[in-house]
Amino acid sequence: MKGTTGNNYWIAKELVETVFKVDKVHKVIKTVLGKELVGLRYEGPFDHLPAVAEVKKGNKEFHTVIPTDAFIMPISTTEGTGLVHTAVSAGTEDFLLGKKLGLPMIPVIADDASYLPGFAEFSGKNAKKHPELIIDFFKNVSGRRVPVLDTPI
Repeated sequence: MKGTTGNNYWIAKELVETVFKVDKVHKVIKTVLGKELVGLRYEGPFDHLPAVAEVKKGNKEFHTVIPTDAFIMPISTTEGTGLVHTAVSAGTEDFLLGKKLGLPMIPVIADDASYLPGFAEFSGKNAKKHPELIIDFFKNVSGRRVPVLDTPI
């Protein structure tokens, strides 16, 4: 899809109207099966953080579109975009799918919910007490890229 901002997005066709409900102006550029996206690589918004950059440096599976396992992490088209981000160290399903596929794990949060060292402006701050940290980060992304596939649509 191409939105009015000029950005391109991969979205399940069943969810296009939901995702673009405010911005009804969009254009279908290409239609593919989800399995055709598997293996594509992308950049993430937190790649600049030292702990993330360190794991990325040594892992070819880092930020790669993967297939799901319906028994571990069923994906539906009842909400969202049809693509799901998996954070191996943040959730049971994510962990199980990541372990099965050999995905890298990035420890992010301590037992007390504080961000670990290596996460720059987030380090030492408590994610539960300050959930706005991530929202504010995206509001002020200035110059940082949001997730972008390296293969053009």
